[in-house]
Amino acid sequence: MRLYYGWRIVILAAVIYILVFGSTVSSFSLYVVPVSAEFGLSRAEMNSAFVLINVGSAIWAPFIGRALDRFPLKLILGVSALLIGAGFITLSLSHWIWLSMMALAIGIAIGLDGAAMLTMTVLVARWFKVHRARAMTLAVTGQAMGKVIVPVPTVLLMEAFGWRTALFVTGLVLIIFLMLVAILVRERPRPGELEPGATDQAAAVAERPASVGYFLKMPQFWLIAVSIALTFGISATFAISVVPLGLDYGLTMTQGAFMASAYAGAAVAAKLLLAVFADRIDRFNLIIGLLVVGIPLSATFLLIHSPVQLFIFVTLLGLSVGGFAALFPVLQADVFGLASYGTLRGLMIPIQSAFVALGAVGAGEIHDIWGSYDMMFVAFAVVQAVVVVMLSAARPAMPPLPNAGQQVA
Repeated sequence: MRLYYGWRIVILAAVIYILVFGSTVSSFSLYVVPVSAEFGLSRAEMNSAFVLINVGSAIWAPFIGRALDRFPLKLILGVSALLIGAGFITLSLSHWIWLSMMALAIGIAIGLDGAAMLTMTVLVARWFKVHRARAMTLAVTGQAMGKVIVPVPTVLLMEAFGWRTALFVTGLVLIIFLMLVAILVRERPRPGELEPGATDQAAAVAERPASVGYFLKMPQFWLIAVSIALTFGISATFAISVVPLGLDYGLTMTQGAFMASAYAGAAVAAKLLLAVFADRIDRFNLIIGLLVVGIPLSATFLLIHSPVQLFIFVTLLGLSVGGFAALFPVLQADVFGLASYGTLRGLMIPIQSAFVALGAVGAGEIHDIWGSYDMMFVAFAVVQAVVVVMLSAARPAMPPLPNAGQQVA
């Protein structure tokens, strides 16, 4: 039996996630020391480069998402490939801070959205309906795998030839690989090419997207968008707090890093586990169930008194957080359909970024005021309870999309 082409798309998406996230988010810390030494920058100034990428991603996401619904995905991927590659190459040659800032906020930020974060989600969703959760959760594991695979060759390049050469080679590899994908990839199933188990071709239907204003006026959009933002805020806040948390319990930096790896590994395990059965359970019920389990789990932090208990807690929380983080993009496709999926994903990223930033700052403030992270986990439990209520309210059937010809902006 011939393998359904959509599964090749899943593998391809995972590889792209590995390369793009591995070379940006996962490898950023490798450049902090050598770049700051050459330019005479403080660590805080270097970290602002990461902020530039995230702010740029939030700014460009709505435009890229809208473009994915209006123009060929291959075109968006090809342009993004050139921009992210040019961003890395520019950084490798730049001796001016302002030029480096432009490369980060424009080239790399657009590439992160247009080559991976938005484009791959839309591409996988178009190929699947029956096994959409399995396909999307398997593809997104590439983000975590990038943390393991990409930094090692990057370090070897840096040690052998310097950080500028490492950036140049990274940019060149991204351009070549992503451009080849843009040329060769098929965006949608052909007429009559059905996903195994499907009775129609709903996943392949190419309708015109509804307007941005239509969704911004929709209560369900805001309920789901804020729910996503809140839960991703929890995930990101805990991810940046896990090592300091371990240090508070007397762990060494190495032990703290190991605990952070356990948290990331548990999140990957959750995605792989969901790939087995997530298509058999109502998505709302599954996410709400994970959140309901997460409420008392977050509260149990107050009962932790030893590093061993902390390690178990971190692993369990990774399973919970990794689960609902993987399911939300699937839920969006289920509820809102595919015609405007890029637009919706693009609109939600700035909201998500705002709550992630708020959570990161809030965690630091909580620790500074109370001298511990206890109240952070109380806040996690409260936030998860709020999200349960919001998702329960968002469950009613969506109103039919308006006439596309009248709503396209």
